[in-house]
Amino acid sequence: MISFITAVSFMMCACTDTTVIPAGDYDSMKGSGSGNPDAERAVSSIEPLANPDRGYHLECRYFAHNLVNPFNSSEEYPKGFVDDREITYSSKDGSTKIVQQYIYLTRYARKDIDEQGLENVQKVFDGLKDKGYKAILRFAYNWWGENQYNSNWKDEEEAEEWIYRHIERLAPVLQRNIGLIAAMQAGFLGRWGEWHNTSVLLGPNAQRVKNGVVNKLLAAIPEPYNVEMRYPSHKNALTLDNETYRTTRLGYCNDFFTAGEHVLAAGNDFVPGSEDYNQVMNEAHQIYISGEMPYPEESEWGLSDLISRTGTLQIFRDHHYSAFDITQNENINVHSWKNSSVTPSELTRNRILFDESYFVENGKNVARTFYDFVRDHLGYRINVKKVELNTENGSLAYKIDLTNTGFATVINPKEVYLVLISEDSDEVKELKKLEVDPRDWQPYDVAKNDYKVLTHTLDGTVEVTGISGKYKVGIWMPEVASDLKYNSKYAVKFALSDLMTSWNDEAGKYAVNVIGEVSF
Repeated sequence: MISFITAVSFMMCACTDTTVIPAGDYDSMKGSGSGNPDAERAVSSIEPLANPDRGYHLECRYFAHNLVNPFNSSEEYPKGFVDDREITYSSKDGSTKIVQQYIYLTRYARKDIDEQGLENVQKVFDGLKDKGYKAILRFAYNWWGENQYNSNWKDEEEAEEWIYRHIERLAPVLQRNIGLIAAMQAGFLGRWGEWHNTSVLLGPNAQRVKNGVVNKLLAAIPEPYNVEMRYPSHKNALTLDNETYRTTRLGYCNDFFTAGEHVLAAGNDFVPGSEDYNQVMNEAHQIYISGEMPYPEESEWGLSDLISRTGTLQIFRDHHYSAFDITQNENINVHSWKNSSVTPSELTRNRILFDESYFVENGKNVARTFYDFVRDHLGYRINVKKVELNTENGSLAYKIDLTNTGFATVINPKEVYLVLISEDSDEVKELKKLEVDPRDWQPYDVAKNDYKVLTHTLDGTVEVTGISGKYKVGIWMPEVASDLKYNSKYAVKFALSDLMTSWNDEAGKYAVNVIGEVSF
């Protein structure tokens, strides 16, 4: 018998210029972050770990009928799409793999979506796939905001019967591209699809319309994919065709994230300590949560102040955020996140999970920017903590301990395979599909909310016949959607460490998390 406990060295990150930033200064005005024993650690950037369904997101908008940006007529698809947004928001390094994609059905408000409109929606999906992106997808009609800004608004405002027909018309396109949808947003109603300021919600049938939109969207996309709601009150008021979906398929999009500190936060943000906050916290571990800060506009709704760093992390942890926007408050809070640091002592003090290896580089303890830390911990971050591999009599016994130090778990469905990679030919043998559900890989015990990292163990024995030689052993986690299964851009990557290295084939089919080597 040959026994291996693997340890593979690697270069953990790609570094840029090293600076020193006092770690507590950012929050000093709010009474937190001072007295940090790690305050003088050198701050070093770390290469993004690009994974599907999670992370920072961009924002794009197009009309369905002509693929022109309603707010910038010079942007016709693909102009203004992912490539341009990555340049504008400095994310060409792989920091973003999600876009909040608005598709405005304005010209179809009172008629069927024609074939050209459906083809244009498909073009957007094709562009996402080409770039390795997913969409937080919202359909709407009203892009102009106040009705007086558009002389045609009466002809372009939504109507109940047409909304339902449009969802049914779009359903085959959504189902065909389901792997490219991180989450649907309820949308369709009101200004920018935000469920306010529309005549269709003014009469006695308003709740019936809301019920209809959500039920038809849940029917249009398969289980377990989520539809995001704006408020708990919206969700609570619904009458659902399938009641089990209330807590398993209805997520939240917090479009007014201010860490509860804005003067108008009550009733708009999920303010810590409120009923809304507690409801979201109780449901969030099994649904998709995303958010965005308000623009720093000169109005009562604008956010021009820095919000609490500590408060932000605690909310991301409690509400299990999978995605967050970096476009709307880029010049204020996002900019400051890039210029402040975070250290293990600060995180430990505030009960924010992390893996020790995240703060070690070339054997030295380092700090990371707050921006990088949030980027790398939105959604899931899977760490390999221990590996045991034993071969005997043509079988492989394995035991692999994992932790998840992200804010959330793996919400959308993924398969988990144990694979072998031939040392001679770099061919992948899909050895065994493991009977595990990554959605169970919670970062901490959500029943106790004790904020202590959980260990998740993959173990078993698999027969290996007809092969000999030396092989890498790895975990491959592809998309369930058949058109993306053999697309390495959409496979889940674990965090690099002494126990884990990444491997990709030249054909772009596999991205494997290599956890050891064995010989047969």
